[in-house]
Amino acid sequence: MDRETKNILAVLGVAIVVLLLFKPSKSGNKRKNIFSGKKNTEPPQVEGSQDKKFENAVISIQAVRSAINNGESDSEVDKLNRMTLKDYGIKVYKCSKSGKLVARDTKGDDIAKEE
Repeated sequence: MDRETKNILAVLGVAIVVLLLFKPSKSGNKRKNIFSGKKNTEPPQVEGSQDKKFENAVISIQAVRSAINNGESDSEVDKLNRMTLKDYGIKVYKCSKSGKLVARDTKGDDIAKEE
């Protein structure tokens, strides 16, 4: 083989190796890229964020209870609920068993309950 053919085969071999390294997976999951240096991690949850979420839930419950006690219509209470959902990510529900208010986040987890 002459020198030109060897160079062509070497370039072709390197190109195939690079294509195999960066080929997307069949399952659709992203593989960790060795060369990017980025890590796929979530930011740690700080305990202060849980306290703030609980505080916002208590404020939301108090606002809804105040609206109900002042004789506001159901549409006004729903409007207040939409505002708290938009601002804090918290929705207040009335428990069907006890009649007390419960604040839940967008995932449906209970954050605070009325006493």
